[in-house]
Amino acid sequence: MTSRHQKSAFTLIELILAISLLATITVTAYLCLSTATRTWRVGVEAADAVNHGDYIMEQILMGLRSAYYPEVGTVDGSAGQYGMQLVNDGDEESARDSLTWVKLGSALVGADSEVANTPHKVVLSIIGKGESENEDLDAGGLVLKSWRMSALPEDFDPDDENFVKPLLLMPGVVGLNFRVFNPKDNLEEGKLPGVPDEESSFELDDEEKWIDDDWTGDYTNRLPYAVETTLYLEPPDDRSDPIKVQRVTTLPTAFLSWPEKFGKSSSNKNADGSNRNQNSGGGNGNRNTDGGGRNRNTDGGSRK
Repeated sequence: MTSRHQKSAFTLIELILAISLLATITVTAYLCLSTATRTWRVGVEAADAVNHGDYIMEQILMGLRSAYYPEVGTVDGSAGQYGMQLVNDGDEESARDSLTWVKLGSALVGADSEVANTPHKVVLSIIGKGESENEDLDAGGLVLKSWRMSALPEDFDPDDENFVKPLLLMPGVVGLNFRVFNPKDNLEEGKLPGVPDEESSFELDDEEKWIDDDWTGDYTNRLPYAVETTLYLEPPDDRSDPIKVQRVTTLPTAFLSWPEKFGKSSSNKNADGSNRNQNSGGGNGNRNTDGGGRNRNTDGGSRK
């Protein structure tokens, strides 16, 4: 009897091996579950960030496409008023560029904004966490400033928050980079960039034609033909790189700021000297190309 009981019992070594094996299986299962959970969480957060980034990017593109430029009297008379200003600061995910232009419509500012129905200037930039004394900007991210172009007080200062209150468009944006299409020698006589259905003499995929330098000086009362916008979003964890969201858009009213490209002294003239009326806000405009009348919508609408 004693011999039979001894043969059926576990030895101490067998118990230790069994416990070790169970512990190994438990730890392995935990690590696998933890990794799967972390991967799922990172994926969900990344997807949410990309979706939010796509929405903000679409707002930026709509704002650029609705860039406003008066038809006459601006190139020589009011430098910097209705053009664009790009301040280049860094590259890739460390870029902190800022872009300033005048636009129409509710893109970026919202339909209920007091400036939505009038030409207004907007400034896009980013700010780091804790860099601003404004509690609303403490989280850091993509910041918008906007103000109307008319009826401003004499002491108006866009950097004074008493006049212009900055709005945090999207937290978690760690990099903002803009590139513009270099207008120098990119157009042939009589061809209009940015106008729907018009034959163009430039290709957006021509890498040599893009510049990321400052759009300042004489350019500040001009509009580039196209703008490339890149947002770098905060990664969901320390092991990941910033999420990159990039788009390119053309500016339908850019040609109004380059009348000399077409041999014109004023932007309301055709290349052949006939009159042209173009609505810089994206509405219907009339352009005479062959002696007949034709209406064209600069935002890609119908043509009669």
